[in-house]
Amino acid sequence: MKYFLWCIVLCGGLLVACSPAKMAMKKADKEYKKEAFDVAIDLYQKAADKNYDVHRAYFMIGESYRRSNRLQKALPYYEKAKGSEGYSELGALMYAKALKVNANYTEAEAVLKGLMSTSANDSLVDAASRELEVLEAVDNIMQTKSYFAVKNLEAINTVAAEYSPVFFDGQLYFTSNRFGGKIYENSGTPFTDIYHVKTRGANVDMESLTSLGNDFNDGNVNEGTIAFAPNGQTMVFAKGNNGRKNGTAHVNLYVSRFLRGKWSEPRMLRISDRQSWDSSPAFSADGRTLYFASNRKGGYGGADIYAASIDGRGRFGNVRNL
Repeated sequence: MKYFLWCIVLCGGLLVACSPAKMAMKKADKEYKKEAFDVAIDLYQKAADKNYDVHRAYFMIGESYRRSNRLQKALPYYEKAKGSEGYSELGALMYAKALKVNANYTEAEAVLKGLMSTSANDSLVDAASRELEVLEAVDNIMQTKSYFAVKNLEAINTVAAEYSPVFFDGQLYFTSNRFGGKIYENSGTPFTDIYHVKTRGANVDMESLTSLGNDFNDGNVNEGTIAFAPNGQTMVFAKGNNGRKNGTAHVNLYVSRFLRGKWSEPRMLRISDRQSWDSSPAFSADGRTLYFASNRKGGYGGADIYAASIDGRGRFGNVRNL
């Protein structure tokens, strides 16, 4: 009888210990669905630390890193997730991609060949085949002579992110989260703003470095990937969701005009889809077409490249998938 009671107490204790881990996993799944990947990573790790559905927790950590553009960090978690139900053939493909990003080319090739020889999923086999073609080209790529000298623009770069550089009218425009601020739950890094600095080639005047100001930058969202029309009269850039109920669901394109010596208050482009991710704008050389990336419905999967026509009055329309 004492043994029986002891077993009940022990099992009860295990259930109590398991409960917080199970809750952490459920919360992690909710945050993952919201694309708050950095929050999800911490919660999945808590579940794994308590030995709750460990393999799936590690796989989801890997997926969270991958989907927040940190595939290099995903590798050890994909490795730990092997053998889990959630790993599957898709997990093998993602594992191979992580190996490739970390320059483990031989191991990546072996995983891809194994997937291609065993999988009955045509789309996965096609994807693995494309990845394998890239790996087989690595040696030739590395041996190709480059006629460009690349160096770190140390005057501007910081330990934070600096990217999407655009030269325009004696200024270098770029995106950065260099001054910290509110944290973006997707990546665990501060929200980004657009900056500009006077420059002559690689020579920059750091004393002129400044942000575009509050009309363009919002501390609660990401801004970036700016583009200028060839005539210098139109600016288009990407701006993220602010989380408000009357806001937009994802990233959208905004336009500003240069009128009477200054840039107008940015407004969302009509061609931007409020429920989709629209970003990475670029003008054609004649200024009559705007290209951009979008994951809107009707595409071929993931983010596709679209084009929009610009008429004589500067209006954007006739959006088509390339």
